[in-house]
Amino acid sequence: MSLFTESHHVSYNETLQKLSSYQQRSHEYQTLIYVLTGNDELVKKALPYLNDGGFSSDRCFKEQDFSRGTASLLKLAVHLYNANEDCTPLELVENLDSDSFQLAMNAVYLRKYGLN
Repeated sequence: MSLFTESHHVSYNETLQKLSSYQQRSHEYQTLIYVLTGNDELVKKALPYLNDGGFSSDRCFKEQDFSRGTASLLKLAVHLYNANEDCTPLELVENLDSDSFQLAMNAVYLRKYGLN
């Protein structure tokens, strides 16, 4: 199973390198960064809310406007990161296009097994 396109992998690694070694090994952070760097809208609107202190999901959702599908994808990422958002499987099935759905399924896999 290929989790990354070449450009996604580059963006993922660049973002991961900005975090502490603990965060880099964390399945929670790996998953969050995987989703945030795997969608153009999230790269632009959500990635700036990530820093070495964590991800400011409340501020991100309050300050940014997302398409329905991207909002669902971000909710899943936050749920897998720290469970501060709820996201149902039906929401993913109904709101995500095929590329975003594959990204979501890969994120679930990554949260379980990590990249280590």
